[in-house]
Amino acid sequence: MDDFSLGIIFTIIIIIIIIIIIIIIIIFTIITIIITIIIIITIIIIIIVIIIIIHSPPRTF
Repeated sequence: MDDFSLGIIFTIIIIIIIIIIIIIIIIFTIITIIITIIIIITIIIIIIVIIIIIHSPPRTF
């Protein structure tokens, strides 16, 4: 193997590593966004339930 083909292989390996890192970052970002959305929806539902409970007329059991 001469220096030229070694350089090509090294460049390809670096490109593959960069692509893998980018994919991992994208996946983590998507997971974080999904978790954030779930948390926001949960908080909204809890607030709505609390408002309904507060505004509902008192029930006799």
